Amino acid sequence: CSIEQAFAAGAPAAPLWNDACWVGARPTTQVLGATGSRKVYDYTKDVAGNVAVSAATATIDYLISPPVDPTLALSDPTTSSAAYARQVGINVGIGNDGTIARWCLSETQTTKPAVGTSVCTGGTGPSNGWFMARPTTFSLSAGDGSKTVYLWVSDGANNVNDGPISTAIILDTVLPATPTVAMSDPNTSSTTGTNVTPVTLAITVDTDAIRWCPIEQDALASPPAIPVYNDAC
Repeated sequence: CSIEQAFAAGAPAAPLWNDACWVGARPTTQVLGATGSRKVYDYTKDVAGNVAVSAATATIDYLISPPVDPTLALSDPTTSSAAYARQVGINVGIGNDGTIARWCLSETQTTKPAVGTSVCTGGTGPSNGWFMARPTTFSLSAGDGSKTVYLWVSDGANNVNDGPISTAIILDTVLPATPTVAMSDPNTSSTTGTNVTPVTLAITVDTDAIRWCPIEQDALASPPAIPVYNDAC
């Protein structure tokens, strides 16, 4: 005899030996009466009509509404840029996912998975491509260019957000070309000697450059260390 009701309701009275709830075969399914937190009380009786002194109980949350859409941010782990990544391994920031049990990050899962246990195509999580803990990193596909990453989330009841939630970042792993540089006297145009400062600086072969870092030193000194991306030079 299985009695199903809201979790918050008081315990039902134990059934009598001849109540209508008794069935002759062990039940394997239970219809839930409404959404929300539900509880089932399961009583048994023997061939003599003796009813168990107490019921076995189980609870489950019955949810059919999808979770709210999360937020997704991508960034380069070195520069923190949200526009460009210098490497395929990037940082991932996910928010608005406080009740979530699974995360699907993918460049190819562009449509909503049916449920949270469906395959997350292109995902690298351990459960059909889904992560069981919020991921903080992601590996982009090879090849420079714009990359769009999609995020789907599933709650504990296996519902998936409506989405799609996606964010794009440009992968650029190619180093800029080594430029050419020449110094010359601003009055004589001589490239070998001058009696003024500053001199004229001519830089070429720098078509993809957006910043420049000139380092001036004694001609006989050893070459300086290559500056890092955020040096003050």
